[in-house]
Amino acid sequence: MDSYALVEIRRPRKKAKIIHLAPILIGELNIRLGRSKYRAIRILLDSGTTSSIVMGRLTKKLRMSQTTHSTKWSTKAGVFETNKTCKVQFILPEFDQNKIIEWTMHVDDSTSNSNYDMIIGTDLMVELGMNIEFDRQVMTWEQATVPLKNRDILSDVDMLNEIHEQIYTSDELNQMSDRQARILDADYHAANLEKVAAESKHLTLDEQVQLFNLLRQYEYLFDGTLGKWKGRPVDIELKDDVKPYHAKPYPIPHSLKTTTRKECDRLCKLGVLR
Repeated sequence: MDSYALVEIRRPRKKAKIIHLAPILIGELNIRLGRSKYRAIRILLDSGTTSSIVMGRLTKKLRMSQTTHSTKWSTKAGVFETNKTCKVQFILPEFDQNKIIEWTMHVDDSTSNSNYDMIIGTDLMVELGMNIEFDRQVMTWEQATVPLKNRDILSDVDMLNEIHEQIYTSDELNQMSDRQARILDADYHAANLEKVAAESKHLTLDEQVQLFNLLRQYEYLFDGTLGKWKGRPVDIELKDDVKPYHAKPYPIPHSLKTTTRKECDRLCKLGVLR
């Protein structure tokens, strides 16, 4: 009997697709003076860029300033120059749908196609306290985290629009926005101590009476007003050669203006603000 050698023929394995993650955000830029008009944009957080850049095609209806000298930017694609700056307002809804950020950025008027509409450099990242955590594959700002994204979405318009739409249907972000409004619109009034004790159903009737008597001893703590500092005066000594620093506060979102004004009026009546 003849013997045959078994030859195994294998098809070449298909090369696995590599996913390149990057600190990409979907933001909204106000592209018009006067009555605001926001447009969805693609943003790159770039820790290797010292200053922030916005593409000139988005700033045509905004007020720009001519710089006294041009700024050169070195990239792998070559060197380009900018000679204009523009104060822009934009939102990062993946982090916070209500907070408007205002910042002066360099304007890139080059005609070359860019994958990004805005590049946030270390100047603004430091000012905001924003971090890129590659070990966790997330971007963090204040109490919110956003995952890094696949670079492929930059060339997929449908996917970008889908992500932008999903941002505003996120239960977590909507709950955060509602919580901010509730904090600002809190109703400060004197507590009904008798009602508080009676609603403590986990206590016996005798314990509810004891709780009410205890709360009544310190009733002034629950009158809905602020107390006064009764300790020793505090002196803060400043160095003679230190220049005071002033930074412009975040603009107040339109959705929170009424509740913010209400809270400011309340604090003025209490003497906290004037």
